[in-house]
This record gives sequence, C-alpha cells and structure tokens, in this order.
Amino acid sequence: MSNYLNRVFGFVVRPSKQAQSGVALVVVLWALVLLTTIAASVTVTQRAEIDLNRSLQRQVQARQLANAGISYAVLMLQLKDVEHAWQADGNLRPFQFGEHRLSVAVYEEQGLVDLNRADVQLIGKALVAVGIDNKASSALTDAIEDWKDKDDVRRLQGAEERQYRELGLGYGPVNGPFRDLAELRLVPGVTADLYLKLREMLTVDSGRAQVNLLASPPAVRSWLSSGLIGSGDKVRRRAHPSSVATRGGVFFGGGATQGARDGLRIHVEVVSLETPYVAQATVVLDNRDRRGFRIVKWHEAGVKFARQTAHDGPAG
Repeated sequence: MSNYLNRVFGFVVRPSKQAQSGVALVVVLWALVLLTTIAASVTVTQRAEIDLNRSLQRQVQARQLANAGISYAVLMLQLKDVEHAWQADGNLRPFQFGEHRLSVAVYEEQGLVDLNRADVQLIGKALVAVGIDNKASSALTDAIEDWKDKDDVRRLQGAEERQYRELGLGYGPVNGPFRDLAELRLVPGVTADLYLKLREMLTVDSGRAQVNLLASPPAVRSWLSSGLIGSGDKVRRRAHPSSVATRGGVFFGGGATQGARDGLRIHVEVVSLETPYVAQATVVLDNRDRRGFRIVKWHEAGVKFARQTAHDGPAG
C-alpha cells in the first residue's frame, strides 16, 4: 500500500511511532498470554505428578505395613506359649508397629461356609443370617447354584444365560465353581452391601463341605451355633490340637489348627495413616517358603469386618 501511494502521490508513507508501539504492545500481550498458559499447564502437570507420587508412596507404605501385620500374625499364631499365642478366632487384635497402629483379625477358611462345597441349605442359612428373607434367599440360592452347575437348565428361581441377557448383562454363568469370592458380585441379586456382609460368612478356599465352628469368626460361630445345632454333617466341632503339621513337615504350637494348612484369612487394618488402609489376605502355612507361609490371595479396601474385641486385649 505504501509503495502504491509513493508512486501515485510521490511521497513516502511511514507508520507512526504510536501505531508501531500499539502493534508491539499487542505482540507482547499475546506472548504473555501464551507464556502464562504454558506456565499454568506445567504447574498443573507437576502438581498432578506430585500428588500421584505421594499417593503411590502412601499405597506402597500401607501395603508393606499390611504385610508386616500378616507376618506378625503368623508369628503370634505359632508361639509355643499357648497363653500368649494368638488364636485363629476372628477377634480383632490391635498392636503397635513402629509409629503405626494396626489391627489384625485371623481365622481359618474352614471356619466359613464354602460356596463351592456347602449344600444349598447351609448357603441359604448364611444368606438369612445377613438379613435376607426366606423368599429372597431361596431365589438367590438358586441363582448361585445355576452359576456353578454345568448345565443350562434354569432352577425354579435361578438364572441361566437367557436371564442374564434379559437383565442386560453382557455375561452369563460360568457353569463352574467360583474361583474367587469376588465372582459372587456378578450373580444377579447380589448387591454391593450384601456382598460385603457375605464376605464375613463365605469362602471358596476351605475345600470342605463342613464348617469347623471353633475356627469360625464370632459372627459365623454365633449363627451357626444357634441355627444348626445337631447338624453334625454340616458343622464340625473339635478342640485345637497342641501342634499342627504344615506343608513341609514341620510342627507348630500355638493357635493355628490343622486347618491352617488349608488357609488362614488374615484381615489387616492400618489405622494410623491419613487414609485408613484395609487389606485381606488368604495365607497358607508352608515351611518351604522362607517366611513360613505363602499369600495366595490378596484384596485391598472395601473389606470391612464387624469389629470384635480380643479376649486377651491388645497384643504387641
């Protein structure tokens, strides 16, 4: 434009200093906006990474504390001093580990109702024990049995693949045993609240149709004692032996019974952290392992058990 005016009118058109200053100011302002945006983005990213690292550190710390609680519980179960040895009775025992406070409950898997081995009546009584009425219990028991059986024939109130589709579920029954108790959550009718209650009653790791009352947690022992007295084929009562054999041929004394070979369920709460941490592990005593036990299952959080006070008070 300035060249055109130069040719037509014979004079040179130059931008004013004010116009030049305005353009420079706009450029500077846009640069500041761009730099501010970049700085804000970097700050947000750094804060997110810091928070993530802190969260991971807390999680690792909580897991290690839970592992310490499990090791301590196994140690206390194996004490030959019967007076001070822990019993696998489901009582919640608090103790101090360094600067942290933990609570641990231990009981044997054989003290629970095995979802794969127990008969329909025993599973139904477990459902009633957590507050389900008889009608709903019957329907849910049928659905559980349909999940396990190998056929596609629906029980009276059960659920096979067609019923799962009608409910809008993208899966059907596995037609096989429950591999983990968490699979129970997939059975129609099992809500999140109901599942958390049933976790106190059920297992898939005992491998037994019977229930050892003495190895049961207090809640299970209570309803089994009142509801199944005389059912010797379903409930087994026996005294703790003075020693038990574990895999590896070594004998222990203390509070673990023969069922410890089949699995101990250890519930750990780390209560001294900013956010309380809850873990639950299924442990098998095995002297071929350097720790004397193996963790075969591990669940984190979402597992809260009814608190029970240990008969012998805090240990540690």
